Amino acid sequence: MAGCLELALNCEHKVTKQRPYLHLPKAFTYFPSIHLLHKDCTNSRSLATYAIGDPEERQVDPNQEDDDTLTIYEDLSDTDCAPLYHLVSVKTASSSAKKFVKRTENETDVFPVKSQQPIVMTFDLDPIEDVGGLFIVEVNASTLPNPLVSFCLQKMGPAIKDNVKFHCDKDRLIQSDLSSRKRERWIMPFPVVGTLYLTLQMECFNDSNPTECGEEAEIIVNLSLDQQCIGGCGKNGLCSVRYRAGIQFFYCRCYYGYTGFACTDSSEAWARSYYLVQVLLLTLSNVVFLVATIFAIYRYHFAESVSYFATTVFSTLYHACDSSRACVMDYSTLQFCDFYSSFMSVFLTLIAMAKLNPTLKSTVHMIGAFFCAFAAQYDRFSLWAILVPVLSGLAVMSVSWGHKMYQHKQLYPSKKRWILFIIPGIILALIGLIFTSALETDANYFIMHSIWHICMGLSALFPSPAETHATEEAGLGKGAVGR
Repeated sequence: MAGCLELALNCEHKVTKQRPYLHLPKAFTYFPSIHLLHKDCTNSRSLATYAIGDPEERQVDPNQEDDDTLTIYEDLSDTDCAPLYHLVSVKTASSSAKKFVKRTENETDVFPVKSQQPIVMTFDLDPIEDVGGLFIVEVNASTLPNPLVSFCLQKMGPAIKDNVKFHCDKDRLIQSDLSSRKRERWIMPFPVVGTLYLTLQMECFNDSNPTECGEEAEIIVNLSLDQQCIGGCGKNGLCSVRYRAGIQFFYCRCYYGYTGFACTDSSEAWARSYYLVQVLLLTLSNVVFLVATIFAIYRYHFAESVSYFATTVFSTLYHACDSSRACVMDYSTLQFCDFYSSFMSVFLTLIAMAKLNPTLKSTVHMIGAFFCAFAAQYDRFSLWAILVPVLSGLAVMSVSWGHKMYQHKQLYPSKKRWILFIIPGIILALIGLIFTSALETDANYFIMHSIWHICMGLSALFPSPAETHATEEAGLGKGAVGR
């Protein structure tokens, strides 16, 4: 703790009328008696010393220096402040886990303690790698007499008051009596990232009376970070991974109405019959996409039929896994396939309505396939992931229809197709969108989402015109089927 830190501040001639200043990072506020010595750039006046957190200000007259210097030093002895340990992260045997240890040759997790004297540990959590897992604090005080542990984990700085007193807000304070078990473990999901400070204080007791913990008292503090779910989510949940903006989050998918980080809260658990109805609705409602597949084959839209069939299969498997433990493969894989096939089905339907020539159509299909794969992997739950394929498909379709109307000086598609096919398809799609975006809640999710499946599957039946070899070759004659 004791030491001297000097920061040189060189003044430019163009700002010689202003006093140099320095913005201190928040970490420096931990040192309660930092002295700031500054000198005006235009003349060599006496340097003033200010003690941060100290009500008294003392004036000193140090030796004058030739250059303009701002010096920060801390003149407290080791006994005046709580010990501060800088921890580093090291990989463990598990590739997804890391632990934080003291920055020493042995990289140990053993810390000397004194009764009612806090110790401070500081470490960094990476904003990409460390945000979506579990931060675990484990304290082993087996050598101490009737210990009581208190600790506080926060980002703004150590939980220290008046240099050495432990002080933590109630909403951050964690305490545990280790008299009987001597060991305790705390799990914190989705930790905040950045530079964190863990302030820990031990108190020892003898027949309820405070006592010293011992001359060379030590505790073991295991700080670790693991990319997993709490307890594997137990028998009422499934550990799942969600990707958002390139970051993976591990969380529990709870079944049967169980809630909580580890699916242990049964206050809202469902009856098994009610749960069975939910699973059947979410899975069997995908049969409507199978009907769309058959119609697409009948109309010679083979690429679209493959996409509709993939949506039928993957949506059924995904919702079976999402609402029960019937997972034929990894949950995240099924989720990706469900979203990707859905994005592609919407995009391919719009391109089919555009009636492009085969070469341009295949090119647009490939561009859409790559983008939909990227969107489904990067952030499949965001609004733009579905808006971009929809708006792109609508743009291509509008340009194509506008070009055809300009060429033939008449409405395209025909009025009959607008009334019997396109408008009903749009209405069904809007109904499904309203149900899933405006009316859906956690309680009625299985009903609203099943309606969404049915509406989207039926809407794919209407707009797509029939595709035949005659229309590919003859274009837009009056008898063309595409009208």
